[in-house]
Amino acid sequence: MRKKLYRFIRSKDKNKFLNYLAETGTISRAAQKAGISRQAHYFWLKEDTDYAIAYEKAKKMAADLLEEEAFHRAVEGRDVEIYYKGEKVGTKKIYSDLLLTFLLKGAFPDKYKDRVLQENVGDGSSEINWEEGALEDERDEEEQDHDPIPAAETMASGDPPEPRDA
Repeated sequence: MRKKLYRFIRSKDKNKFLNYLAETGTISRAAQKAGISRQAHYFWLKEDTDYAIAYEKAKKMAADLLEEEAFHRAVEGRDVEIYYKGEKVGTKKIYSDLLLTFLLKGAFPDKYKDRVLQENVGDGSSEINWEEGALEDERDEEEQDHDPIPAAETMASGDPPEPRDA
């Protein structure tokens, strides 16, 4: 079956690149297949408004192909061969829950968006001022308040040591 070509623009090189872009989805691959440099694409994009419009159309076509593949993997699944001792013994259909999540978020952004609750407490007029060395002083005080029980007390008898009052 012959590949469908789209007439985006009159220039043969530009049109070839745009067709490959619609097929592959990446500028690097499309440039390589079309036999042009990536810089040529960026030059055309900057200098030719018709090309820029055609480029946006080709990008949308590539995005549609990606979305179709994501739908296929998420909803229809794909067959994976199962081997045992080097021999194929069957196939298993696997689905992608992650792709399904992304498709749902794209189709229904308000319903499936990530929600973060952020609250501001107070009126915002207060300031926190840190004094130089304040954190080190607090750590020193905490270490003194929570002095561990010496190892000799825990080993002297089989009973756990009596709690000490600070």
